[in-house]
Amino acid sequence: MVFIKNILSYSSVLFIFKIVTALQNWRSQSSVHWTENCDFEGNPVANKAMPPSKCGDFCQFMVADCTHFTFTTTTIAPNGIGTCWIKSGRIYREQAIHLDSPGSICGYLAIHWINLAELSWSFNCNFSGNDIKNEFSEGESCGALCIQNPPCNHFVWTNVEGQGICWMKFNSTISKESAVLTPGSRGAVCGILRNGGETVNTTSPVSWSKDDECECVC
Repeated sequence: MVFIKNILSYSSVLFIFKIVTALQNWRSQSSVHWTENCDFEGNPVANKAMPPSKCGDFCQFMVADCTHFTFTTTTIAPNGIGTCWIKSGRIYREQAIHLDSPGSICGYLAIHWINLAELSWSFNCNFSGNDIKNEFSEGESCGALCIQNPPCNHFVWTNVEGQGICWMKFNSTISKESAVLTPGSRGAVCGILRNGGETVNTTSPVSWSKDDECECVC
């Protein structure tokens, strides 16, 4: 009996270890982060039958309100393909729960920073408020305009009906963690000037906000 009890205890510990390991083993490709055998509960806004490899891209590029997703092997069509459940709202990876369903995946979108010598920038993000100036510009010129117009230290570029506008901004306490991904504003760009010798992360997993106060109408 003692031997059986020890085996059961060992199995329970091993099962918990596998759950914790899975929920910490996040992988990423650009702005999409995901791991296996997990779920973000609630807040579904859409679902579609597709292979698991397409679920993250569907969230990122096809559904404006998508902030996170879950893929399950439960089908909504008689073709054997799994279901991508699109979800919306503030989310943190710590909210992922174990899902005892082989083949399931959960994931979320986060800001993926591209680091240049003088600035860092990303798509689909916003710094709210703190405007000091704006000019019509091409997207690739907005960072240079900020550099050329002190005290600008961060910026947002939007494309409203084909007309690009560079919104130059200043805030002495601004950081990349201040940026928010903005559902419904796909195509917007935000950026921040870098200080000399600053250590930066390539990805900043910030929360989403649907209360976008940006001047953009993308």
